[in-house]
Amino acid sequence: MAMDTVLFKIKVITNLHAGSGDAEYGIVDKLVQRDAATRMPTIYGSSIKGALKEYCRNQGQTWLTEIFGNEEEIMAEPINENKSESNEEVKEESKTKKKRITIAGKVRFLAADLMALPVPHNSSPYFRLAWDDGHLEKLLEKYQHFNTDISFADLIPEREEGGNANEIISEKYKSEFQEALDELPVIARNHLENGISQNLWYEEVVPHQSQFIFGVQADGSFEAGNFKEFITAVNDKIIQVGGNATVGYGLCKFTQIFP
Repeated sequence: MAMDTVLFKIKVITNLHAGSGDAEYGIVDKLVQRDAATRMPTIYGSSIKGALKEYCRNQGQTWLTEIFGNEEEIMAEPINENKSESNEEVKEESKTKKKRITIAGKVRFLAADLMALPVPHNSSPYFRLAWDDGHLEKLLEKYQHFNTDISFADLIPEREEGGNANEIISEKYKSEFQEALDELPVIARNHLENGISQNLWYEEVVPHQSQFIFGVQADGSFEAGNFKEFITAVNDKIIQVGGNATVGYGLCKFTQIFP
């Protein structure tokens, strides 16, 4: 059965730490998630799924299991492996035993691909986006495999507004994008007990104003089941992604760009 794909742009509103669980020995304690091939920052599909599920749950949506799946506990079937025990004894014992089953959701969540990073600028708002045209072309090619029809303007509207067709400007943006990739911000965090530092650590973040693209897919039609309702529920919403929610990290705006 054909898969319907809906694409979203993610604009990072506050610094994002979607952690990989890895550390850089002696320097950075907590690194961000990165694409296995390009090593660019990414947000794993599982992280996006978890963030959207939590948001939808908090909004009181009733179709969570259909979209996201679930794990449920059920009573285990009695199995009499001990011939000396009666069936009644085995049945009685099984009443206290449960097993977990996984119910698959109908939606697939793709990992988010980085499109652009902010770089400092000398006039308000004191930053501008930088990107690599070659990288964007590869993203367009990737999403064509999912029967989507998007353009550079869908990915980075600022590219068209800024007239980034000039080869010299394009190379400058590429260089700045690469520099920003090589120097993601690292922020010191501290755990205090009674005002005394107990644990100082350093974590990598994707800076606010960065932009990603990702897709969700469902079997069959976009109109089927609650898929369309799910898309509407998260479109143009600010949703928390990744760790450190209590200190304001990871607020992201999700905007549908296709269809």
